[in-house]
Amino acid sequence: MAIEPFEQRFVVRFYETDLQGELSVLNFMNFFEEVALQQSEYRGVGLQYYRDNSVIWMLHRWDISIFKAPRYGDEVLVRTLPVSFYGFLGYRKFWVLDNQGATLATADSAWVFLNTQTRRPMRVSQEMKLAYGHDGVPEFKMEMAEATKLQHPTIVKDFEVLKADIDIIKHTHNTKYVNWALETLPEVFLAQNKLTRLTVEYKRETRLGQMVKVATEGTAMANGSTICAHSISNGENAITCALSTQWMPR
Repeated sequence: MAIEPFEQRFVVRFYETDLQGELSVLNFMNFFEEVALQQSEYRGVGLQYYRDNSVIWMLHRWDISIFKAPRYGDEVLVRTLPVSFYGFLGYRKFWVLDNQGATLATADSAWVFLNTQTRRPMRVSQEMKLAYGHDGVPEFKMEMAEATKLQHPTIVKDFEVLKADIDIIKHTHNTKYVNWALETLPEVFLAQNKLTRLTVEYKRETRLGQMVKVATEGTAMANGSTICAHSISNGENAITCALSTQWMPR
């Protein structure tokens, strides 16, 4: 079975848009995760396979670039390709295209192959590699951008992990960390600026009932953009997630 991209069409729903009527970054991420899962189902290594074998793919990194966000009612094509498996990591690329074939967004991602009983990473199995057509394909570690490091936070907020934040792996869903980071930014800033890039590194799990502290600082750049560094820590002051967001004036 050859390495091939997998595609799925989506129509942007009203409840998937932000204040400007554009697809929110959280729902870009949901589209990416959905198309990755649908490819896994198509290849026979989907949710039932995960349950039967006590394994799961858990997100480790995102690097998302948004060139033009689709609006309510727009149809988009989301394409994904698993490009490499390296040790216990799997790397995927994503593209979002409009009906004219123009690229609206791209994303690189890294996923940890996890044993759900031990909650520890495990080497990607040969069966999993074969399912995606990686038989004999040279594997490599894909270089990914680091999140901008937080230096001097100017905004700090606390959040509690709620039932609605928990996913099928029984931990906080990956989009919730991004949502917490965005919640620290002033409403006027969000109204005047558009997100053009998001980098995320997930470091530790958080679970139901835990408190997290989200710290943010913004830096104005010479090209008119603003780069915000975000850090999320748990009650023991251990960093659970590091993020950076890049913004341009609307």
